[in-house]
Amino acid sequence: MLPGLTDDDRRVLKRYARMCRQLAGYSALNEESGMRYSFKSGGAPEITLVFPSPEAFAGTSLAFRQLHSDDEFASFTRTRGRIMKAVKLLSASEKESARRVVAQWAKARGALMNRMLNTIVCEMAAPPVPPDREVPPFSYANINPQKLILTFNYGDTIHFSEDEEANLSTLLEAEQNACYYKHSVLSAITNLSHLYFGFAVLAESAMADGGGRGAMASGSAAD
Repeated sequence: MLPGLTDDDRRVLKRYARMCRQLAGYSALNEESGMRYSFKSGGAPEITLVFPSPEAFAGTSLAFRQLHSDDEFASFTRTRGRIMKAVKLLSASEKESARRVVAQWAKARGALMNRMLNTIVCEMAAPPVPPDREVPPFSYANINPQKLILTFNYGDTIHFSEDEEANLSTLLEAEQNACYYKHSVLSAITNLSHLYFGFAVLAESAMADGGGRGAMASGSAAD
């Protein structure tokens, strides 16, 4: 546990963990989704999108925002800040390892906000690209998860912004593009949600009555 956590800190951590457990049960993150390609003899390919209902997607977006937006009371960023405040009160021998663990989670979150997980995996698996050659077209390389999530949230799902509504309309204008971007935004939300779920386990261990310091030292995010 982190003995330096105040009652107010624990209130934030408990709220964060509770929202993570709630979001983890939402149908949009658990039911089958994706894009399906089919070809008919002599015809153009057809793309079918399997996507949550408007109600399910809106509910997921709202719950996700509580974890994702830095402005929310018990977001990932504020939860991390409360934990780091308590980490600074640890002994010198414990402080550095705990600080590194929390920093790894923040770094992983930053990566998933800027690139899709599929893109990251492709870049890691692909051989080095010679300087005289173009980088191959990795999966979802044109997607910035954070920007796409904001476009959907503020162009339609949660709030209405004329600029984001115009951006969203452009993305969804063609049917095939609409399938691609809808699938991408759900994937981006799902990827970040699972990272938040993992950090919730760390937050709960920080509040536990014993054993929490060991968990803080070993509960790193995957590189």
